[in-house]
Amino acid sequence: MNKARETDETQVKDRLRKEYIRRVRKILKSKLNIKNKMLAIGEIAVLVLQYSFEVINWKIKQLENIDRQTRTYKMHHPKADIDHLYTSRKDGGRGLMQVVGAYKAAIINLSYYLHSKENNKYVGIIKRIDQDLQTGQSIMKIAKKISEEIQTEERGNETEENTKNKIKNKILEWVEKQMYGQYSRAV
Repeated sequence: MNKARETDETQVKDRLRKEYIRRVRKILKSKLNIKNKMLAIGEIAVLVLQYSFEVINWKIKQLENIDRQTRTYKMHHPKADIDHLYTSRKDGGRGLMQVVGAYKAAIINLSYYLHSKENNKYVGIIKRIDQDLQTGQSIMKIAKKISEEIQTEERGNETEENTKNKIKNKILEWVEKQMYGQYSRAV
């Protein structure tokens, strides 16, 4: 039965990936301006994958490959800096939503929800089942691992100052790059 579940899961992942790519292509072929294209990708295309994050066991490598595939569709120069693409528009970037970031946020938010609902009997059942699962399949364990990676507490309550510092560091790295930081240095 475990083999059948893995086969079904890989088929579903493949269908979701194809639908995501189809939507990205349609958006990029449209006559929207670049700002609206980036918003549409985040709100229409990434949404297809977001619904499956809590249900299907995605691996980070698979999501990174989807991100990489998104960047190859001529919305950005092939040799352009990736940081510029994922930096928010307010800070001088393109503002594209990162699939891996959306996955991590969804998993941490679900884990926080499960921790905060102590009295709900259905949540209790889910927690007991989740404890028995392997490390790669347990949402709580994945959320703990992600939280340790991004150095936040397990509840996902990141302070505003910490978030702003991370964004500033990312922008500073981008500005310091000899070729790619020219625009931001001029502004």
